Formats: sequence, C-alpha cells, structure tokens
Amino acid sequence: MFDFPVLDNHVHLQPNGRNVEAVKDFLKAGGTHLIVSHMPYHEMPVRVVDDFRKAYEITLRMTDLARAAGAVAYCTVGPDPVPLLELADVMPLEEAVEVMKGGMALAAQLVRDGKAIALGEIGRPHFPVSEEIMAASNDVLSYGMSLAKERSCPVVIHAESATPDSMKDLAQMADKVGLPREKVVKHYCGPLVLP
Repeated sequence: MFDFPVLDNHVHLQPNGRNVEAVKDFLKAGGTHLIVSHMPYHEMPVRVVDDFRKAYEITLRMTDLARAAGAVAYCTVGPDPVPLLELADVMPLEEAVEVMKGGMALAAQLVRDGKAIALGEIGRPHFPVSEEIMAASNDVLSYGMSLAKERSCPVVIHAESATPDSMKDLAQMADKVGLPREKVVKHYCGPLVLP
C-alpha cells in the first residue's frame, strides 16, 4: 500500500446535506486531503454584504468538521456568481455589484487571515444572461482577481464551459490586473492540453 495524499480539489459540503458523513466516506475510500469550496446556501440568502460573512462562516464550519473527521482540509471562499442575478432582482444592478464586491473583499480578508487558501468559486454565469449581467459579472470577477493579486492567492473560477476562447478571455482578465495566470484555476475544465 502506498502512503501518499489523495486530494479532492473541489468539495461542496452543506449543513443540510451529508456534510461530515460524506467526508467519512471519502476517507474510507482512501482520500486524505480536500478543499471545501464555498457555495450559496439556501438557508443563508445574501441581501447585504454582511450576509456573505455569515455564509462564509458556514463554509469555515464545514471545513472544521472535515478536519475533525480526520481529513486534511482547506477551504476557498468568495461570492459565487449566481447571487448577483438574485440581487439584481431586488435592487439596482449597480448596488448588486457593490454587494458582490463587498463579499469579495470579505473573502480576501479571510485569505489574509489564513482561514482560506483561495478566492472561490468566483466567476460568471455558466448559462445565458443579458450583456448587462455578463458585464457586471466580469467586473466583479476582475475585482476578485485584483484582490487575489494583492493576497498572492489563487482564484477558483466558476464559469461557462472551458473553450480556448474562454480560457484566453480569463487569462487576459488576469493579465490586466497583474494576477499570474498560474493562479487562475478553472473549476471543471475538459482536457485542453494545447497551449
């Protein structure tokens, strides 16, 4: 039997889901390390910036539970792109963007404090939206990339299916704010192995 780490690099744990029981199954199957990725929680809808703090606390708590179960666990935090659409339904888009950016700044603070290792999942909708929503999403994503540059941390991108064009677009966004391309992690990507 080999003694080496087995990492799951993108796990979502929910308070009302299997949470730590899923971690125990992962450990029984030979897993050792995991990265708990923040997600929107139905029990914690975001309407103001401080709601992100409460939601991130859930992710941090899920990560602590994974550690208590025996896993080497890390987490990523950041505003998933979908809440922007929900916010834009109840307030002007400009205000919704500011709430999202506030959530991004809180996530960057958690990275600075050593409680998270990356901003994620952040990004843009992976389904058709208006040009206005896509532009606002890219604005929030770019802001997150600039904060990641300041923190020297990665970003975990939730976005449309990866194509050479979308990957080039994400790389150029990173270049524009000075975030090294190797710090941009595309969650769920096919085998794009060519340069």
